[in-house]
Amino acid sequence: MADAGPSYFGDATPETAPIKNNGPLCGWNTPLRLSLGTFPWVYGHRLQSPAPALAWKSNAAHQPAHRALQIASGFWQAEGNLRQDARDVVAHWKHWRSAIAGPLADNQSPALRLEKQLLRVQGDEHTLGLNGPRGFISAAAFNYIQSRFAAFFAMRRALIRARHRLIPELRALADQSPDPCIAARRPFAPLARLDELH
Repeated sequence: MADAGPSYFGDATPETAPIKNNGPLCGWNTPLRLSLGTFPWVYGHRLQSPAPALAWKSNAAHQPAHRALQIASGFWQAEGNLRQDARDVVAHWKHWRSAIAGPLADNQSPALRLEKQLLRVQGDEHTLGLNGPRGFISAAAFNYIQSRFAAFFAMRRALIRARHRLIPELRALADQSPDPCIAARRPFAPLARLDELH
């Protein structure tokens, strides 16, 4: 499946990696990697519009879009943000930035321009975008993803700055985190504001 291949957020899943997500309910035979922090653009190689998770179906037993939205929104709540090791997010961020650097540099369209790390569009942001190494990226998806990374790190920075004022349960989460940026008790500077993204 393409979901195990290289994407805008990571390299291909090694063939020796354990299969964790297959089963009779979803029928996958390879690991299925979802970037739930970018919900509803959840697959790292399908960043065109409409976002793929908008087509997810629910039934009496399973509500995948609802659950994915819960996970994604948790990254911008104190508890969910502190539970996430930012090193994983940074790795995805670096891969994303590396993969889109060429398409941004090659963009010749007068209808698209990069301004404060977002694509400003003259036209429909769902049909206009960048042709990248892993497929087309709609401007809507590009801007959404840029904003989600910025929001995660803005929340992380705010939590670290307010650490001594957090409720005990949240301070305990910070104290137990393997994230070196939290452990060092210093603000995590990158991506604090969207206009600082580079």
